[in-house]
Amino acid sequence: MSSRYRVCFYLFVYGSLRSRFQNPHAQLLARSADLLGNGRVRGHRYQLKRYPGILLEPQAKEWVEGEVYRLRNLGVLSRLDGYEGSEFQRVRAPVVRRNGSRTWCWIYALKRAGAARP
Repeated sequence: MSSRYRVCFYLFVYGSLRSRFQNPHAQLLARSADLLGNGRVRGHRYQLKRYPGILLEPQAKEWVEGEVYRLRNLGVLSRLDGYEGSEFQRVRAPVVRRNGSRTWCWIYALKRAGAARP
């Protein structure tokens, strides 16, 4: 079964959905989930026009820092999918938490490397 269809209640965010932002979708996430703390994933972060993107790469030496949320309602994901747009896909990947544990989370990752520029 594809990881896209497994039930997962965790979301890792590294850009404009983080808790320090006040845009409507960050506020929606804050109302719909519990912030568990910081985490990181292996991969490469790129700055697109006005927002960041990530290419996940398990063997990368780089880490991308972000926040881990536990979703109270999975329905919020469909609204966040629309916000993230067509350049991104929601995938599951392991996130290393501050205490060293790993949590499988949804992450909005770039669909292809061609969309990214370092």
